Amino acid sequence: MTLNLATDKIANGLVIEASAGTGKTYTVAALVTRELALDDKLRIGHILITTFTRNAAAELRERI
Repeated sequence: MTLNLATDKIANGLVIEASAGTGKTYTVAALVTRELALDDKLRIGHILITTFTRNAAAELRERI
């Protein structure tokens, strides 16, 4: 499945699963940033993102 960052809606419970080096962190950061920019009522505290490593979590924090 291909995810279009510009137009695809985020469903409650969206899961992104892929091999290392495929752009998961980039995709998650882009989707979260887009949703925060488009919805004035949405706050970062309303979004739960889980990762498997502390490095990935730190990278997401920096990007978002």
